[in-house]
Amino acid sequence: MAGHDRFRPTGLFLVIFASCMVLLLDCSQSSLASAANSDERGHELVMYLKSLHSALQYFESRASRITLDAMFCLRMVLAQLKALRRDDVRELMITQLPRKLMSYLDRLRNDVQQTFDESLDAMRHTHDLQTHEYFKKLSFVVENDWKSYGMNHRLAMSKSTPVSERTPILFDEQRSDSCMSGMLGTGGSGRKCSISKMCVKIMFEPFGARSEGYALTHQTLFAILGITNGCQRTYSTLLARIAAMNETDEKRPTSIRELFDISCANVYLEMEKRMVNPDQADALQRDIFLEQGSLCSYLGYPGVLPSQWAKKTLPWLEKVGCIDDGRGIAKLASQQGDADPMNGKQKRSVSTGRKLLFDPQQRDGCSQHATGLFMSYMAGKIRYMIEADIGLHREDLSLLREEDVPAPSSHTQSSSKSSSLMERLSSQFPRIMNSVAQSSRSLYRKLEDLRQYLLRHN
Repeated sequence: MAGHDRFRPTGLFLVIFASCMVLLLDCSQSSLASAANSDERGHELVMYLKSLHSALQYFESRASRITLDAMFCLRMVLAQLKALRRDDVRELMITQLPRKLMSYLDRLRNDVQQTFDESLDAMRHTHDLQTHEYFKKLSFVVENDWKSYGMNHRLAMSKSTPVSERTPILFDEQRSDSCMSGMLGTGGSGRKCSISKMCVKIMFEPFGARSEGYALTHQTLFAILGITNGCQRTYSTLLARIAAMNETDEKRPTSIRELFDISCANVYLEMEKRMVNPDQADALQRDIFLEQGSLCSYLGYPGVLPSQWAKKTLPWLEKVGCIDDGRGIAKLASQQGDADPMNGKQKRSVSTGRKLLFDPQQRDGCSQHATGLFMSYMAGKIRYMIEADIGLHREDLSLLREEDVPAPSSHTQSSSKSSSLMERLSSQFPRIMNSVAQSSRSLYRKLEDLRQYLLRHN
């Protein structure tokens, strides 16, 4: 009789089946949330990649006429893209990223390198005396690869100074370039790591609390060049000496890394202010924002790369693939009629308040300096998003500041390796759950097979 009855599940089977269905639903919800987040991040990444490629095409079309300042920017772009080729990063990318994306990144990096090499060759053989002299002074900066920094440094906001409390200092581009050529050994003395009294005054004494705008970024760039040129000991000695003379100044940096921490914290406050009305930012404000963001992201501070800022810079790139120098690209094109605005000789420097030696006015109304900085800023954002996606960073690191991190106790210090492992596992949790969700269908099929089997044998 019992053999002819329909199968009636026991209480234990119902419990098991219900538990599995709850797991299935939880996994499905997690999978949907993870997929939605993944789709949004993927769309965002594609936007940045397209914008970077568009700006690169602008430079590719005029590789023989790229200015030296724009070449500095391309060096930072290459440093960010090459950081994704480190062995530890590459191994994670191979197992976690689409092969198509990796191929695209490789192609993009190669194209940037090729454009840079062509522009460097043209710069070496230029017949323009002023350009030749400028290149001779700072050739070391562009002829050698720039170091890449780990994208894991926090902004020292506790030592920053509100923008309203800073006093502008006397600073100009020609003095800055003179100090940099002295540091590189291409100045009058011919000695590397040579820092004159004038350079100490403009590059060190007003650093930090009283610096803003281009002064702040060029002081930071000066330190980068010092490290690149092997002058770290000279630079560190000067920092220690100045700190000893100002013992009561708690915001005075005592090391190069602390200098970067404070500098980029001050940069963050300025960038934040400029992002209040990004659509109304003029050419000068855009240029400063991109220069500050490029340098600090290059130095490894993702705090200057929040998505809400990066997205707001995308409309700054014109359809022709460059940043407007303030004169209006469409207006210039209509005035020039049938003349090709991409050709023609460079004219006087753009009146933006930034006294560059070589960001000459282009007939097409583009700023090569701002366009190069835009590429660098995009490259930093792309690198950080990819490294975060493969688990190298916590997702909230870009918003993490120094004071948000609790002081380590003796227990946390002794278990730093364990904490690091837990952070890595935590960062991988959405991906793990997504994998579980994909397996849940297989679990459901097995449960159905079990039910059918019990039906046949009862």
